[in-house]
Formats: sequence, C-alpha cells, structure tokens
Amino acid sequence: MVVHKKGHKNSKGEKAEWCIVSHKTHKILSSHKSKAAAKKHLQQMHIFKENEMSVEQALDILKENGYITEQE
Repeated sequence: MVVHKKGHKNSKGEKAEWCIVSHKTHKILSSHKSKAAAKKHLQQMHIFKENEMSVEQALDILKENGYITEQE
C-alpha cells in the first residue's frame, strides 16, 4: 500500500515522503518523492509478482524506468 510519511527521507537523505509499505510487516519497502512515482512502482511490483519473472528480467525493467540497481 502507498502511504504518506511526513518527513521521511530515502537512503540518500533526500525527502521521499510517499512510501510503499508491506501489508504484512508494515515496514517500508521503498520511498518516493511523489505519490505518482510510488503508485507506479507499486504497480510494477504487482506485475513482477504475477509474472514470476526472473531477477534479471526485473532488474532490466527497473533500469529501463530509471532505477539504480546493484547486482551481487
């Protein structure tokens, strides 16, 4: 779910008050600068889950959408 957390900052220290939060654990899964960006990312997360795509495919889609990813 997407929630607004006033004052939240991402791992880079940037203001990112729109957060995707786990329904089960209530932990923040990702944070974004806008509500639209958070909703778009949540939609992508649902697509990944439904399609059961590989990690490599998921990383490619994230990169195509401007996300920075690291591979181990």
